[in-house]
Amino acid sequence: MILLMPVQFLFGKLFSRLRRKTAVLTDKRVKVMNEIISGIRIIKLYCWEKPFGRLVENLRRLIVGVLTSVPTSVPTSVLPVYLPVYLPVYLPMYLPVYLPVYLPVYLPVYLPVYLPVHLPVYLPVYLPVYLPVYLPMYLPVYLPVYLPVYLPVYLPVYLPVYLPVHLPVYLPVYLPVYLPVYLPVYLPVYLPVYLPVYLPVYLPVYLPVYLPVYLPIQEVKQLRRTRRVQACVMGSFFATAQMSIFLFVLTYVLTDQEDKIRPGSVFMVIGLVQCLRLTCGRFVSSASQHLAETLVVIERIQVFRLLEDLKKVTAQHPENGNARHSHSGDEEELKTGCCVELTNLTAKWDGDNAVSNTLEDITLKVRPGCLLAVIGPVGSGKTSLLMSILGELPIQSGSVRAQGKIAYVSQHPWIFSGSLRQNILFGQSFEKARYDKIIRICALSHDLSILPNGDLTLIGDRGVTLSGGQRARVSLARALYMDADIYLLDDPLAAVDTAVGKHIFDKCIMRYLRNKPRILVTHQVHLLPVADNIVILTDGKILSQGTYMELSKSGVDFSELLKVAEEDTVEKDRQSMLSLCDQAHYIRPRADTNVSAKSSGEENVPYSVHLPEEEERETGRIDLNVLISYFKAGAGIVRFILLVLFLLLAQIFLVTSDWWLARWTNEIEDRHDAIETHDPDFTHCNATTDGNVLTTGRMVIPEVDTYFNLHVYTGILVAVFVCTLTRAFMFFKLAVTAGGNLHNMMFARILRATMAFFDMNPV
Repeated sequence: MILLMPVQFLFGKLFSRLRRKTAVLTDKRVKVMNEIISGIRIIKLYCWEKPFGRLVENLRRLIVGVLTSVPTSVPTSVLPVYLPVYLPVYLPMYLPVYLPVYLPVYLPVYLPVYLPVHLPVYLPVYLPVYLPVYLPMYLPVYLPVYLPVYLPVYLPVYLPVYLPVHLPVYLPVYLPVYLPVYLPVYLPVYLPVYLPVYLPVYLPVYLPVYLPVYLPIQEVKQLRRTRRVQACVMGSFFATAQMSIFLFVLTYVLTDQEDKIRPGSVFMVIGLVQCLRLTCGRFVSSASQHLAETLVVIERIQVFRLLEDLKKVTAQHPENGNARHSHSGDEEELKTGCCVELTNLTAKWDGDNAVSNTLEDITLKVRPGCLLAVIGPVGSGKTSLLMSILGELPIQSGSVRAQGKIAYVSQHPWIFSGSLRQNILFGQSFEKARYDKIIRICALSHDLSILPNGDLTLIGDRGVTLSGGQRARVSLARALYMDADIYLLDDPLAAVDTAVGKHIFDKCIMRYLRNKPRILVTHQVHLLPVADNIVILTDGKILSQGTYMELSKSGVDFSELLKVAEEDTVEKDRQSMLSLCDQAHYIRPRADTNVSAKSSGEENVPYSVHLPEEEERETGRIDLNVLISYFKAGAGIVRFILLVLFLLLAQIFLVTSDWWLARWTNEIEDRHDAIETHDPDFTHCNATTDGNVLTTGRMVIPEVDTYFNLHVYTGILVAVFVCTLTRAFMFFKLAVTAGGNLHNMMFARILRATMAFFDMNPV
């Protein structure tokens, strides 16, 4: 039992290594699936369900046909380069030198063996497997991706036939003729042209296509390896007790002390083995497996914890390449009332890997009651400026200081699955007066009146049941209800129509938030005259800064910006029409459309809307239909019958081993009882042994056939070991197959689901 501990430990170590590889592949697959589900609307719009479904399957499946998903849009520019260079060099050398030797020597020797021996084995494998996979890719993708298609598809099919049948004839005949003729021509003529032309042309096409497809070893392959290790552990665990008892019996037999194999001693050994069985067998391997799972979790946490902390970026002086990001200022700044200050800020998204800075030499101040308008063309760094204040953009030099709580209204509103009221409150306590006031300020009163359940209407996790303007106003209402000290508004008026935008700007930004420092990113130039300060960004730099009058006098041309505003107006009108169409979906006869009635009373007012329910866990027996579906997904009827057969055989042999050992020890015990009953002083009397018969006094006692019992017991234990391992392998094979099939089935159904499913269920 103790000797088996290192074996179990090795199995656990192997499981740990495989589990780490599996975790990497699983993370990659889950990431791809999350991206697919998050972008399911675009995927369905362009009917890309099948290509993306195959992409996920390629990350899981083990079959060689994974490379059939290589896109046929591989650059074929290699063909005009490869053919003019390869054919003029190779054909003049091949035809006059190779064929005169090949035809008269190779064909007469090879064909008589090939036709009667090779083809009957080769064709049944080649035609149904090789041709359907290889020929569709041969013509368009043969030269650029020859190796990544040839190696994984051709070799697994051809080598099992090639090695045992082809090589015994090929090597003694082909090599003595081929090598002396071909190599002297090949090495000096072909390689000098092949290497400088073939490699620079082929590898740039080969590596980008081959490596991304072939190197990520499929998740299922790693899962199967892991399950094989688990099968070995489980199979050896069930056979450990019998093997330990067998070693105990074998020790007595080899030392000629078989008379000591008595029921009492065997029972004591069985008791000790059963006590140590879990500790030295199961628990050692389980500890290794759980340690592997723990290490995987620790590695993931470590990767997350070692990410750069973007909110505490270092020192203040630009000349030393460092920066500081802080949300607390000194006493002098508190006295001046400066809430947001950026000094010589330089930042970029990709850190040291970026070619150019996202923001460069940005200096500005925003005090309480000040409205700073940030304008500029698309990609000028307006959103990045807000991200730097939030601490999301890595700072290369300069400093960012912000005092107080910050509320950020994103250009792309985030809505979680829940009621509209829950999206606005965002975990804060419900205050009716403040809540109703914010609803009116954000122009949501009319929207609540036409929703089926007012502010208790269930909306999707991304707000897909609302129009773009409604989502923007819900996001703005959430920021207002937060009652922050600083407001960062990333173009919140872009998704609303002109009338609603004017209402929000006047009632919310200019009146409700008049005492707050506000940074408004906008494309609407007609709002600039009322701004306290204007910053014009271009390519991450401040082109101009000042009031509207100062910028106008300095010669800043707003005409180009007005064009953008006009385009924005057209877009807002389109959004308005879409908003009306979306709202028409919700209009129903209502007895009461008063908003205050929908949001009246206390927070715990009962309502009948069906909000998302927590997932329930059922306990008890698993339904038989579930088990049947699982086994159908994991194995056919034949494999299932074989699994049941080996389960029964393993248990039968386990019971038989105990029965045979009991029979053997009982024979020895009966023999000793008979001897002691006939002659208590047997140890001092004269006795003779003839073959398998012991003669003492007047009684003849048969001798126990030790080696016969040992051979039978050994055979039974071998059967136990084989059956337990086989059933473990078959069970884990079934589990992996069932998991893969069920995964593919569920994922395929998710891809085929309607958009209503994704609208009503959190992603």
